[in-house]
Amino acid sequence: MPDLEWGKKREYTPDEAREFWEQARARVKSGDCNFRFEIIPKDPDKLGFKRIIFGVDADFSEATFVGDANFNEAEFVGDADFSEAEFTGDAGFYWAKFGGNALFWDTSFRGETSFIKTKFHGRVIFSHAEFAGKTNFLGVEFVREADFTQAVFSGEVDFFHVEFGGNTDFRACRFLQQATFKEAVSRDLFRIDLPSPWWKLKSWRRRPFALLGQGYEAYRMAKQSAANRGDYPLAGKFHYAEYSTRCTAKLISSWCKMFQQSCLRRRFKAVWRCLCKVAGRVASWQWVGTVWRLCMAVRRCLYKVDRRVASWQWVALVWQLCKAIWRCLCKVPGLLWALVTCSPKTGPS
Repeated sequence: MPDLEWGKKREYTPDEAREFWEQARARVKSGDCNFRFEIIPKDPDKLGFKRIIFGVDADFSEATFVGDANFNEAEFVGDADFSEAEFTGDAGFYWAKFGGNALFWDTSFRGETSFIKTKFHGRVIFSHAEFAGKTNFLGVEFVREADFTQAVFSGEVDFFHVEFGGNTDFRACRFLQQATFKEAVSRDLFRIDLPSPWWKLKSWRRRPFALLGQGYEAYRMAKQSAANRGDYPLAGKFHYAEYSTRCTAKLISSWCKMFQQSCLRRRFKAVWRCLCKVAGRVASWQWVGTVWRLCMAVRRCLYKVDRRVASWQWVALVWQLCKAIWRCLCKVPGLLWALVTCSPKTGPS
């Protein structure tokens, strides 16, 4: 039996890990969803908590997930607490449902994090969370509040087709790589910091977006939110931030296209120069070119003659007929001579 007490066994053999996961799933089904402080090993069967229903509040605070964490299609009826937890591998929450509050306060995601088609019915807190790898929020629905204050996204993050139903707060949040909010919609208050002066700060100190031309979709949602509650001066600031960021993004994309086209143009010119050099050298070998052109002309003539002769079937038939007639004519003198020599003598003896 493996020692399941937290902090006493960090490495498991495959058999011990498999036994751990069997007991963990049995504990959840029996109503014991307390995994606080536990070190959860990698599942050899790669099932994890897939399609598991947590009937009571689930406590994973300060737990450590060694390897990938699989919560795909899991359902949390009560609250789910992942505060100060550590995901050393990839974390997947595909089509997961959170009926209560979801707490990811000060949670560390070391690998790729995926919330795809996930639905949060309660309050969601990602405050002070660290996302080291790529993060995907695709088709996620936040019914109530979503708190991302002071969260750090070190990798690429994509909020695609996300619906923020309640108050959403991204203040003091940092995006160190590419960040997109394409087709994201905010139904209520949306807060995010205004962009810092990019001409005064280095890239690693810019807030909230470290890269230029990022986040104009978020500024658009913040502008609409400020206009809906009557704060028109703030809406104007976010409008300027959206406009300047969008223009910067277009300028950067145009520069990238020009750079790609210039690279292609330079490559084409280099290839053309090489071909011209080869052609010049071949042209200097006049006798080689003459022989080559003569051989190609003879080859084309032979191909044409072959095709035409093959298509003239009547010529072959006439030739065969002529040969048959000639053979017959060649046999006629012999027959006449045989008739003359073999005829009976007439007259008296």
